[in-house]
Amino acid sequence: MFTVQRRPSDAKKPRTELNMSLKRRWFELRRLLRKRSVTFTVFAVCLFIFVFSMAYVHDSPQERRAEHAEHGRNMHEHVFGRGDRVEVEKERLVGNVNYDEDDVLPGDSDPETVFKEGVLGNFEPKEAQPRPGQHGEMGAPVYVDMNKPEVRGAVSEFGFNTIVSDMISMNRSVPDVRMDECVFDLLILIG
Repeated sequence: MFTVQRRPSDAKKPRTELNMSLKRRWFELRRLLRKRSVTFTVFAVCLFIFVFSMAYVHDSPQERRAEHAEHGRNMHEHVFGRGDRVEVEKERLVGNVNYDEDDVLPGDSDPETVFKEGVLGNFEPKEAQPRPGQHGEMGAPVYVDMNKPEVRGAVSEFGFNTIVSDMISMNRSVPDVRMDECVFDLLILIG
């Protein structure tokens, strides 16, 4: 039988295939990077990663805590947008005012408010307004026969019932829907 002898070039063949494959990959990568959008995207991502990695490496937790504390301490001394200093002494005087525990916050109910029938509140008229009994008075509905030709014509021309609209007075009364607390609550104006 005869034996197969290998040539020296056969032993290097896998190495050259790998070499060719790497060369081919490098060529494809260079061709891809010729496009401006891809180049810009790769550059932007690398720059972003570099900047934030540098900031992370050079920033310690103690520095971060100190910066947050300093920012919170000096925040009241700056006016937004201009960077001007506010009179710090005036700010501190306002901050040191001692308020009583019994002071009432705005919006709390007034303990001296008394709700009584017949006592005028914020918007109560002094005299009872006459109610003439016209159409739509006190929110009452107005009924009209929709089969009349003038009603149908008004609805088709304007898109709503102008006959009823003309019947209702513009100076009509509407029911008071406020709660009793609001009706009798006295408004104290601070001048």
